[in-house]
Amino acid sequence: QRQMCIRDRPAINGLNELINFGLNTDMEAKSYLAIAEIFLEQQMQAEAMDNLEKSAERIQDQNERGQIYYRIAELSFDAKSYDRALSAYQEVIKNSQSKKQIQEGNLKTVRIYRLKGNLDLAASAIKNMLLDENYKSIFADLELELAKLYDQQNMISESKNRLESIVQDYPKSIASAEAYYMLGNYSIEQDWDMGDALKHYSSVVKENKQSLYAQPVSYTHLPLPTKRI
Repeated sequence: QRQMCIRDRPAINGLNELINFGLNTDMEAKSYLAIAEIFLEQQMQAEAMDNLEKSAERIQDQNERGQIYYRIAELSFDAKSYDRALSAYQEVIKNSQSKKQIQEGNLKTVRIYRLKGNLDLAASAIKNMLLDENYKSIFADLELELAKLYDQQNMISESKNRLESIVQDYPKSIASAEAYYMLGNYSIEQDWDMGDALKHYSSVVKENKQSLYAQPVSYTHLPLPTKRI
């Protein structure tokens, strides 16, 4: 466990004294938020999360509450603390006034369901959102989640069909770039077709240079999965 820098202890102690002195609820929330910021600067994530949650529970303004829960959710997701992230994203959906954050909260929720193995719940949530035009801006990401869900269940044909639809329906997007990468993997794992794999991998950077998978590829740099029989 990390030790706090000595110079930050007086600030933490002072804020805790203020809280114990008896502040109004909103000032108490802001004090917990300030404490959380100090812990984050010290990279003391667990302590920061505890204080962010205390702040979110006390803050009166609904949108501010949503913003704090969004920070908790993002930090927790990045740290793979999926239970805390899931709970926080649900609060984001409930409280935030940002359409983008609400949509991201829903997308991350189904991603967490999938990562935790709650596959039926993930599939149901994805399919419901794909029927709702309010989620149109994240349809490509939802389709990609569905393809990954099929892959996780070894439904390879269904996954490939979904990926091929993504590259047709949502070109030049982050989702289509990743879809090409997954198709490249399938070309090796399923068909042992290096030429087809190279074609798919080469399409990644053409689709979206910001993709995590956008890097030059050649035969000498292809992945080496185990050949399936």
